[in-house]
Amino acid sequence: MAAIPPEERGERLFRWTDRSSVYAWTRPLAQQVAAKFTPHMARHSVGTWLYQNGATGKVIMEALGHLDVKSSLRYQTGDIETVRAAKAKLPRLRGAA
Repeated sequence: MAAIPPEERGERLFRWTDRSSVYAWTRPLAQQVAAKFTPHMARHSVGTWLYQNGATGKVIMEALGHLDVKSSLRYQTGDIETVRAAKAKLPRLRGAA
């Protein structure tokens, strides 16, 4: 990214406009380093990191370009530590059967 002059950078983080060109670019790189990687894996990581850092569903939806909120919901699942922390904040129920 640093090699791209600022005046050539657009509003998009990456220049690709369709899925096939992204995969065509990343597949050989992943093979060179013998790693399993897909652009979707990176996209999923961004959505998850946004959620873990307090981003709302609307922010995640806009950041990832989703048109349907259901698409963004998959990133809003807590890891086990997040679930435990939330559960610890709940008051104990007294007299529950």
